[in-house]
Amino acid sequence: MIVRPAPEGLWLFTQSAHALLAFQMAEHWGNRTTPRPAPRAEVLAAVLLHDAGWDARDSEPRVLSDGSLAHFARWPEEGEREQLWEDSLAAARRRARYVEYLVGHHILHLAETYSASRHAPFVQALQQRLAELAEELHRQTRYRQVFATGQDATNRGIIRTVDALALRLCLSPPHNWTLEGVPTRTGLQPLRVKKLAPNTFHLYPWPFVGNQLSLWVEGRCLPVRLPALAEELRHHWRQAPVQVLCFHLRRGGVAI
Repeated sequence: MIVRPAPEGLWLFTQSAHALLAFQMAEHWGNRTTPRPAPRAEVLAAVLLHDAGWDARDSEPRVLSDGSLAHFARWPEEGEREQLWEDSLAAARRRARYVEYLVGHHILHLAETYSASRHAPFVQALQQRLAELAEELHRQTRYRQVFATGQDATNRGIIRTVDALALRLCLSPPHNWTLEGVPTRTGLQPLRVKKLAPNTFHLYPWPFVGNQLSLWVEGRCLPVRLPALAEELRHHWRQAPVQVLCFHLRRGGVAI
């Protein structure tokens, strides 16, 4: 669950809703200065499935033992995370090997960035699996050029970027922020984001088709403040209507 404090209460978004927000960005990614995802079907599937392990765990909000709301950074606990990652990999594996490969690299990035020392055996096994997948995929005509041209690194960079953008939009974004390591045709560059209005932003360099992009995500706004009892929170969740939060991204200039 992703939590966004608001004057009217708390906006809550499931990880699955966040993944669909990221998918909308990936679907429109690419222009003369930003390489497009390729092969398109597999990359878009990986974006949609990169957090699929949450699907069965994120249907209702939870309150932790200390009274705080469970959210993506605090739950599941460390012992549960590996199973969540395994479930995400399994969902990707059922689609295609390259989808599994891309989702695997996303999970490896998470594990190595945030908690590699606590998941050393998992990380080692995943690295071995990804090496095996890469060897298999290199032998396939559909994927040979993906690896030979560097497109694979571009695909992985796109997934990291749209995931991070979608997460930041669901949270309450700061006035200005920067995402590092965004793939462009001239190499990795920082992506600068400037807030123009509560849900309207300028981006530079502009990575999408056209000059502006409108996005949406479904969530629920609960008229409660924490700490709240678990049953009270779930009651508000079940009673709250699903609402749509919209975002508007615009091409920004070099000065932002």
